[in-house]
Amino acid sequence: MQFVERPGTARDKRPVREIDGVDLALCEKWSQRRSDIVVRQRELSREFASSHGRAPTPTEAVALAQQANLETRDAKHEPRSYADQRALWRAEAVGTLGSDRDVAQMVSAALHPVRRAQHGMSAAWVHETAARVVAELEARRATWQIWHVRAEAQRQVRDVAAPADRLAEVVEWVVDDVIGRLSVNLSPDLDSVSEPGPLRRRNGESVYRHSGADQHTSQRILDAEQRIVAAAGRCDGFAWSTDDVELSVLAARLDGERLNRGQEALVGAMATSGNRVQLALAPAGSGKTTAMRALANVWIEGGANVVGLAPSAAAAAALAEATGIACETLAKLDHDLAYSPGSALVGSTGPGTLVVIDEAGMADTLTLDRVIEYAVARGASVRLIGDDQQLAAIGAGGVLRDIATTHGALQLDELIRFTDPTEAEASLDLRDGEPAALGFYVDHDRVHVGDAVTCADAVFDAWARERAGGRDCLMLAPTRELVRELNLRAQAARGLVGSSALLSDGCEACVGDVVISRRNDRRLGISGTDWVKNGDRWIVAGIKDGALSVRHHDSGLRTTLPAAYVAAHVELGYASTVHTAQGLTTDVVHGIVTGEESRQTLYTMLTRGRVENHVHVVLADVGEDHTLPSPTLDRQATTTELLEGVLARDGSAVSATTTRSAAASLEAQLQEAVTRYADALTLAATRTRVDLDEAPVGPLPWLVGIPSDLAEHPAWGPYLAARARRMSTLATEVQERASTTLPAWTSRYDDVLTPDLRRDLAVWRAATGIKPHDRAIAGPPPTDDRESAYHRRLTRTINARYGEAIKVWEERIVEYVGRRDEQTFELAKQLDTLKRRGVDAEQVLDLAAARKPLPVDCPTAALAYRVKDLTTPKRKHPAFPVDEPFRRSVSGLSGPSLGL
Repeated sequence: MQFVERPGTARDKRPVREIDGVDLALCEKWSQRRSDIVVRQRELSREFASSHGRAPTPTEAVALAQQANLETRDAKHEPRSYADQRALWRAEAVGTLGSDRDVAQMVSAALHPVRRAQHGMSAAWVHETAARVVAELEARRATWQIWHVRAEAQRQVRDVAAPADRLAEVVEWVVDDVIGRLSVNLSPDLDSVSEPGPLRRRNGESVYRHSGADQHTSQRILDAEQRIVAAAGRCDGFAWSTDDVELSVLAARLDGERLNRGQEALVGAMATSGNRVQLALAPAGSGKTTAMRALANVWIEGGANVVGLAPSAAAAAALAEATGIACETLAKLDHDLAYSPGSALVGSTGPGTLVVIDEAGMADTLTLDRVIEYAVARGASVRLIGDDQQLAAIGAGGVLRDIATTHGALQLDELIRFTDPTEAEASLDLRDGEPAALGFYVDHDRVHVGDAVTCADAVFDAWARERAGGRDCLMLAPTRELVRELNLRAQAARGLVGSSALLSDGCEACVGDVVISRRNDRRLGISGTDWVKNGDRWIVAGIKDGALSVRHHDSGLRTTLPAAYVAAHVELGYASTVHTAQGLTTDVVHGIVTGEESRQTLYTMLTRGRVENHVHVVLADVGEDHTLPSPTLDRQATTTELLEGVLARDGSAVSATTTRSAAASLEAQLQEAVTRYADALTLAATRTRVDLDEAPVGPLPWLVGIPSDLAEHPAWGPYLAARARRMSTLATEVQERASTTLPAWTSRYDDVLTPDLRRDLAVWRAATGIKPHDRAIAGPPPTDDRESAYHRRLTRTINARYGEAIKVWEERIVEYVGRRDEQTFELAKQLDTLKRRGVDAEQVLDLAAARKPLPVDCPTAALAYRVKDLTTPKRKHPAFPVDEPFRRSVSGLSGPSLGL
């Protein structure tokens, strides 16, 4: 037998392998049991929700799954012989495949497959295979660990001519060559203190080195990142005068195109800087396409050329439609540079040309490097536009963050997509990973809860209501299976009849259905310059022999999708995954999350809708073994607990350069030094039976010092002393840097932080591993007694510096909320600032609290958003206008902040 790739694998997944020759219909037939259980489990869940008025808890969901398992189980048959059982299986196979002959042919094909050519093993073959492994890894990620290397090596050696029992050995040859010869270790052990015997493994390695945890990359990736960042530092490009920009913006205004302050500032900065490469970060809904149209017009009106590029065909088409300039994909230009250097696309760039790269955060590092190098060498200027906090494509390397950190980035923070300005503010807080953002969504009934079945029902019901009310609604789901289910329910609800065509997702489309194309095909034109792209949504206007006559959902342009394309690359389009929906805008969004998503997924989901964005949280999800996902989960997790976990999960792309810098940073080294010291001290005390309760204060205020008995120990004493010295040295260096460089986390507290307090906080945050973007000044409360005491001391010291007014506001907030939480102090500061700016903050608070009862979850955060809603300067008629708008700061970025 041999294995082959199974057809029909999702486009964003690696292929699944099956036994060559076995009919997939037979696999599905003998997998029917699982499908029956799922169907019955959904029925039971709906019955439970109808009877109890709520979704089942995790324990109840397990019971329902077990009940479904029992109810769908066939009655036990009498004992059968092996021959009888095989006869039954053969009869089932005949019923599925059609005849005894068909079964015999399938068995013969599986047992006697056509053998593929196999490669012989040699040192040269190992080197060639290792190079293929690295190339595949580079195309999919900027950094990798040994697990990624081994998985890819296993894929590459499938066709090697080696005994099955030696394949694992061959894989390790390739892995060793990749790691040892072709990879760069980004996280080597920088600790100079040598561990004693009890802290070493059998192979002599330190127990503090986690096996397989090292991050690697290739020199090619590092070089590409450094070239991109270096190009962003060049200022020898073409620059327009301020008068040129103002005239262009004025002309646009006369034509009815009005830019807000942020867009005007962005256009002016990008047109007059002379930077060869410049970055603008544009959150979802910030009007970046309008700004890009104005920027392109500055060049066009001055007689210069403009070229638009984007990572995907859909993004390129959107940029072309918004700006009116010729746009292509990065991949097309990269291909032409390598194989068609004389093409019109390659020749379109020259001295003074503006190259606009939209959705730059989704571009892979190597392609972006080649395109920028080509454009700069031709004398062009490159402008990168993107959002590093939306979903990145496979291969995206996170180099935008490096540019922003090194040279700064322009920012658009004035959002124009949302009808509610306060929701715009909440979306920016989501983008920053602020748990307080949930207060807005909870307070506005945008967060719903259920199990997988009831959430799907709620999303579909909401879609039906919105559609009946005349609003466009998009359903978003975490899996393709659930997307398919929602699509089928939406199709059934529309009651469309007539001829149909089979789609790639197994559904059938009728006239009037919404479908989505899932593959670029330049041969299928829809205009002189446009063609069918991955992610295009269509309305089916006609069907003939499996082909679809369709009308574009947005532009109204028509084309015909051939039957072969429809069967392989078209799906129903009422629902989609969040990745597919990125870039879309609709009236209302209802999306499902399971708690395993990243912050970027949630942020993208909740920024697609102009009017409302809803999230449905699955709290009870049962595995295939009908048990809880965690054996310790014996209570219903709260909605906010799950969503806070999502916000804390940063899935943004990180470059190899940043990974290496972070691993070698003083903060990372201090955290590791503290961890090793504390663990070694505890182990040493246990081994030598020394009591730590009477130990002196340690090298850091919350740590235990080395007892005299241990200090005098011949082995442990010198080692622990060396550990303490290293920790003290690193802490001193962290303090010194905090004295000269203000970390981003100080921005919200710079009015009260003394130099000594800032240094103490810098050491505390570094030693305890608080992330740089975490705005909580002292981080979350620790569980260790000594750490907790020091944390309270720091917090009290900070709070005390705000004076009595803050305490008064805190007391008033607690009167309304009923308890103190992590947002109480922040809201007190907000109200105190309003008061000092002349706003009647007492009345604002009273009105905000009186709107309606505060939610049980996130009550203080909800109250804070009500206060913002009453005072935000972005409203046309705020109840309590503020003379000067509050300025936002984006953690970790430098450069001008626009549109605030």
